[in-house]
Amino acid sequence: MNYFKTTILLIALTLLLVWVGSMVGGRQGAMFAFAIAMGMNFFSYWFSDKIVLKMYGARIVSEQESPDYYTWFGSSRIGRHAHAENLHHSNECDERLCNGEKSPSCCGSRHRGDA
Repeated sequence: MNYFKTTILLIALTLLLVWVGSMVGGRQGAMFAFAIAMGMNFFSYWFSDKIVLKMYGARIVSEQESPDYYTWFGSSRIGRHAHAENLHHSNECDERLCNGEKSPSCCGSRHRGDA
């Protein structure tokens, strides 16, 4: 559903930009606006994740800076090529992280810091 909403938003913004281009410059203005819109859509689709990470000052953390992430996800999954979906924090106990144990000692000590 999110892909559908994103597609609709990009189409709507493209049409708006083309309409404004046609009002300003006629057919040539519309064609120029369409080319700009395609460039913006391409850039937004492929680089939006990097833009957001830079906006928030995200950086790769070492094991010494955040040992919990390395404990939760394993050092093999964290590093230069870690994916954002692998670095989430959940309030619920995740069976994968606690080796199948759903006990408060496992979930509390490894997730929330309170046993």
